[in-house]
Amino acid sequence: MRRMEAEEEGLEKLEEADLAELLAAAKEAEAKEKDCKLCHTRPSFKKRQPRLFRTLRIDEEEDDSARKGQHYDTEQFWHKEDPPDIIDLGHAGWTLLHSTAAYYPEKPSEEKQSETQNFLASFAKAYPCNHCATDFQRYIKRNPPTLTSRKEFSLWTCRAHNEVNIRLGKPEFPCERADERWRIPDDDDEDNPEHE
Repeated sequence: MRRMEAEEEGLEKLEEADLAELLAAAKEAEAKEKDCKLCHTRPSFKKRQPRLFRTLRIDEEEDDSARKGQHYDTEQFWHKEDPPDIIDLGHAGWTLLHSTAAYYPEKPSEEKQSETQNFLASFAKAYPCNHCATDFQRYIKRNPPTLTSRKEFSLWTCRAHNEVNIRLGKPEFPCERADERWRIPDDDDEDNPEHE
């Protein structure tokens, strides 16, 4: 009996410690989020889902349900949606690739270039549309990614996307506008015409 009580007491202390750690991590994340342009520009998740999202705020007076992560209306939050089709996948994939390029360092380390090369090769192999994946692998083989700077990577990504746009009968995107479309400008961003 004592062992069981000791285990329950230890579990309660562990849960309190976990809760304290979680709250500390939430405060740290909130502080870091203030510096993240991507987190605060354009409609954020919180703005898009105001009814469903509440930030983690646990007061001493709240009941145990708040401590157990009951912060969402689960049924509304995870409502049934159709699986993504090829158009949805394409939009999501190009958004990921363009955003990765747009926030790539201007002077990347050798390690960052290698990681990005590996990411692109993996993306091209793992992409769920087989013929799209094969086309992207061929594009990478014919036109190896230029990863020496943010501008070069962004241009490479835009050219890859435009090759697909042409095949689909869509207009080409003007690559000189890639940053305008995919990158939230820094206040001191020299490439931003607003700051010239």
